Amino acid sequence: MDSEKYLSPSQLNKYLKRKFTNDPYMRTVFLVGEITNWRTRVGNQYFAIKDDQAQIDVMMFELNFNKLSFKPKDGTKVYAKGHVSTYEPTGRIQFYVESMEQVGIGELHAQFVKLRNKLEAEGVFSLPKKPLVKFPDRIAVVTSRNAVVIHDILVTCNRRYPLCVVDLYPADVQGDGAKESIVRAMEQIENSPIHYDALIIGRGGGSLEDLWAFNEEIVVRQIVKMEMPVISSVGHETDVTLSDMVADVRAATPTAAAELATPKLTDVLNFLNQTCSSLYVAMKHLMDAKKKELAQLQSSYILTEPMRLYDQKAQLLDSLKERLVASGPQKLLEQLRSNHDFLTKSLVSNMKQELERKRAEFSQLNKQMIAYNPLKMLDRGYAYTTDLDGNTLTSVDQLKPQMHLRLYMQDGESEVEVKKIRRQEHGRKE
Repeated sequence: MDSEKYLSPSQLNKYLKRKFTNDPYMRTVFLVGEITNWRTRVGNQYFAIKDDQAQIDVMMFELNFNKLSFKPKDGTKVYAKGHVSTYEPTGRIQFYVESMEQVGIGELHAQFVKLRNKLEAEGVFSLPKKPLVKFPDRIAVVTSRNAVVIHDILVTCNRRYPLCVVDLYPADVQGDGAKESIVRAMEQIENSPIHYDALIIGRGGGSLEDLWAFNEEIVVRQIVKMEMPVISSVGHETDVTLSDMVADVRAATPTAAAELATPKLTDVLNFLNQTCSSLYVAMKHLMDAKKKELAQLQSSYILTEPMRLYDQKAQLLDSLKERLVASGPQKLLEQLRSNHDFLTKSLVSNMKQELERKRAEFSQLNKQMIAYNPLKMLDRGYAYTTDLDGNTLTSVDQLKPQMHLRLYMQDGESEVEVKKIRRQEHGRKE
């Protein structure tokens, strides 16, 4: 027998593992199915994913398991991403999960993001928040009738502020018809003749699918319409719904919602006692100050000798009378007339002096003008010469032989002809 052609189990398992490792189609596999036989071993998760006809063993390391956004359990339908290989010691084929999400949750998350973006574009999240009433008389609660939520709210409100009345408006908070049920409850509160100072809306924790009713558009818009401030307490602190985002206040738990909605009676009483004490002390100080002011006023000379108030006023009145007599209208009129006559005489005198001065200046200027008149020189035997165009000639350089000129004298003019030209420089003739 040829023993070399036989493989040991370990050799076969190594070969199979190498085949799966090198197979490109097994490196990334997307699997959909239902979880079964879920169990934990030393932090790692072991289970199977099955359909109607078969199942495959699955292993998920603790590091990948801690990244899940939901808690897997038997019967949960999931989308899983991973790779296929063998467990070498046993040769068992396994699917190693790297990431996993619940079937339907991906679509829900996409719907959540789409509606959130739509509401954000409308400015719904930016609307001003309504302030909570400090001392509420009545609070409405929308939640399931049998939920622990209403029990926690009632206990907390009764412990903190028993003066406040809490009314439950029951609604389905999960499953088909939940969104319509929640909206109906809020509409009943809105149309009720009872005035509510606050509305608490919420439920306990759960998956995204469990809380989905509080992500529905009709629920979100009804919360925005409510006249009273709305406190949202949906899910746990890490769960965020669109109802939380549009509510006036968000609380991490129903108990926290009740604490936000009501004051603590003991704190209120302590505050009132402190305020009363402060008010008493302030009033006492004020009364003491006013008594001191009254005593000062009662001892002042204004009250003890009131006639002294008129001393200075009477003296001022006498002074005003004297000024009135001294500046009576008749005397003032005479003074104005005298000033008028004086100013009139001064004006006439000044005008005469100015006129004489201007006449003298005019006479002097006239004499100068006559003296400087060039035509006046003709009376003393002088003449002046022009060419036939009327241009005055002042130098022999302007003359030419046989040139005709005009000669102007005191009593007329004549036309002459140049016969000879002689130039004179420095007293010599040339």
